[in-house]
Amino acid sequence: MIRRALAAAAWAIAAPVAVAKVAVPELPEPLLADVRRVLSEGQVAGGAIVLVDASGPTAAHWFGFADVERGEKVGPATCFRAGSVSKLATALLAHRLAAAGVVALHAPLPQRLRPPAPAQCREPPTLAQLLEHTGGVAGSSHADYGAQQPNAPVAAIASRIARQPLRWCPALHYSYSNHGTTL
Repeated sequence: MIRRALAAAAWAIAAPVAVAKVAVPELPEPLLADVRRVLSEGQVAGGAIVLVDASGPTAAHWFGFADVERGEKVGPATCFRAGSVSKLATALLAHRLAAAGVVALHAPLPQRLRPPAPAQCREPPTLAQLLEHTGGVAGSSHADYGAQQPNAPVAAIASRIARQPLRWCPALHYSYSNHGTTL
């Protein structure tokens, strides 16, 4: 069960791209009825649910709005900001990419993703430090959530975050950080 959950979480990162390229059936009943009932009880502006197995997406449902003011509906290519659940998927994907030799967990971040560090810092943050919340990257503030841009390109958001100074030298302290996961 845990292995399936981790596989689903890893797939969730790539799901919007994969789902946007293939026809995926609607969620099966009674799951769709349960989703609609839960949504009617809350105040969720929009979201997406994608069921996956080892071969990819098997069913999906998009609902509501990505941008209520502009009337932009959630769809297969809608981007959602990094949050608590996506941290697990991001970390799992990073470990899989490291095992495949695509990324190095303990190497300094690429220059374009390095936030300015305090003068006394000896090393820039690593991917591993971002994933474990010890990279010195500030967490998200209420102002960040209030100023979010629906469907903003991830590269643009990462570039903005990389310009914000580190709060302290990497590996010095722990601080929960959505921004670190985005980087």
